[in-house]
Amino acid sequence: MTTELTIALIGVVGTVLGAVVGVYLTYRLGLRGVSDREQFVRWQVAFNRSAFRGSYQMRSDPEPFLKAILDTLQAINTGMLVSRSNVEVTGQRGKGMTQLNDKGLRSGMFQVVGLLEQIKQQVQSQLNNQPVPDFISVIDNERDAVIRAMNQMWMKLGLQPLPLPTEVADYRQVYGE
Repeated sequence: MTTELTIALIGVVGTVLGAVVGVYLTYRLGLRGVSDREQFVRWQVAFNRSAFRGSYQMRSDPEPFLKAILDTLQAINTGMLVSRSNVEVTGQRGKGMTQLNDKGLRSGMFQVVGLLEQIKQQVQSQLNNQPVPDFISVIDNERDAVIRAMNQMWMKLGLQPLPLPTEVADYRQVYGE
């Protein structure tokens, strides 16, 4: 019986391994079809949200703002864009920034991630009752720097730039919220 058990076990392991490799290859081959330009179109969706519209002072609750920053970081790092309710936005799955073909674009995205991480840390400090001097102007300046950097890359790829957050008088004028 041990021979039959060994053969059955090898069959199960082979099936599981085959399924894992199949899923991985399907995922990798699917990403291969996403050009850098297409990925930046997807990232425009991540940045085209109220967290990047209007002065930070317009926000009454920092929690949703922080979630938007975290969701944006996830979109950049993994290519997965999620809605406010943590549901993956269908048709928006792409590749993460490390999979960009253009080294200049990849370098620019590392800069953007650094700025977003700074924003995240400052908002978390505020939430933890550790005040950041000139918090609103710091956050506004960093969000503007993020969009400036993204606009340079979008324009390089022939895509429409987004307005700087501090140049938008009311975040609803862009979103219809």
